Amino acid sequence: MTSARHWDEAYSSRGLDGVSWYQAVPVVSLELVAALGVTPDAAVLDAGGGASTLAGELLARGFTDLTVLDAVWKWAPDGNATRTNFKLQGEWMRSSRRGTLAYDTAGVNLFGDYSQASSGWYLQAIYQFVPRWRVGARSERLDPGAVTYVGPTLLDADGYHPRKNTLMVDFSASEFSRLRLQYARDQARQGFTDNQWQLQYQMSLGAHGAHGF
Repeated sequence: MTSARHWDEAYSSRGLDGVSWYQAVPVVSLELVAALGVTPDAAVLDAGGGASTLAGELLARGFTDLTVLDAVWKWAPDGNATRTNFKLQGEWMRSSRRGTLAYDTAGVNLFGDYSQASSGWYLQAIYQFVPRWRVGARSERLDPGAVTYVGPTLLDADGYHPRKNTLMVDFSASEFSRLRLQYARDQARQGFTDNQWQLQYQMSLGAHGAHGF
């Protein structure tokens, strides 16, 4: 039994609250929100919420601007993922900042209202077409957004959207090892394209999900 199949079966047989990582009240997450000084009027995005109760707990504490994004789609013939399976996963993120900014240029202290909204997303797919062999593709993109500032135009975005596309193929020799070949076309910098090739060997030692420790 593969570790992926083990955890899929554990999740489906034990239910949402029967797995070790489930918390009826996400204490650590709530403590982090408090430690960061996040106020109830702030916008909160919970990406990959899953079965977490964080959004409900924040709502009960007076938070009103909440967004939860989590998109995963899995497919397997007759529900048997050991031979063939497909997984599609995506995530969207958004950052919004606003306040007052002081900007000093040529010895002149300029200040004014400042706001910026930027976003990014990725979408990836992995297909196991025969046992032990998989192929995958991933696309990701950033949108710097627009800057609103009563001051110098130096802060304005130039409209460039950094992006990266990746292809991979891997072979799992056993439950403990995997060999992967990956190619990425990275255009994070405007006017430059970075073609990246990677050959990776992964190996794990010790206890794993398929057997008891």
